[in-house]
This record gives sequence, structure tokens and C-alpha cells, in this order.
Amino acid sequence: MGIDQNSDILHGFCDASTKAYAAVVYLKSKQEIHLVSAKTRVAPIKQLTTPRLELCGALLLAELISVIQKALRIKPAECF
Repeated sequence: MGIDQNSDILHGFCDASTKAYAAVVYLKSKQEIHLVSAKTRVAPIKQLTTPRLELCGALLLAELISVIQKALRIKPAECF
């Protein structure tokens, strides 16, 4: 999986439920899409609202994208 700085883009998604929240990052090139990384966390025992868990998922995604950007040397403008 070679990285083409001009055409490769990171796409990240996150979601949450009352039981867990997760984030996933894909690398999209002109012809292929690859799963780069995914993380899941179990929701805390203390009952949190769904919007709060969605924010936890968004934070997890932001941290995951930051690590991947550093590892693959992809500019922030190339991430969605």
C-alpha cells in the first residue's frame, strides 16, 4: 500500500451506542480503498447520554487520525 501524496485521502467515521463507541479510518486512492485502523471502546459503567458517547467517539477518531497522519505523513487537508 504505497502512499501517493497527491491523490490519497483519509476518510474517518465514528459512531456510538449505549454499549460502546468506535472509530474507523480508511485510505482512499484513485482505484482502491483500504482499512487503515479501527478502535472500539466499551461505554463507561456510569450511564452517559448518547450525545456524550458520540463526542467520545469523535475524540477517539480525532486521536486515531492524528496518529495515522504522523505515521503516513499525510497533510490535515487531505482528511475527511
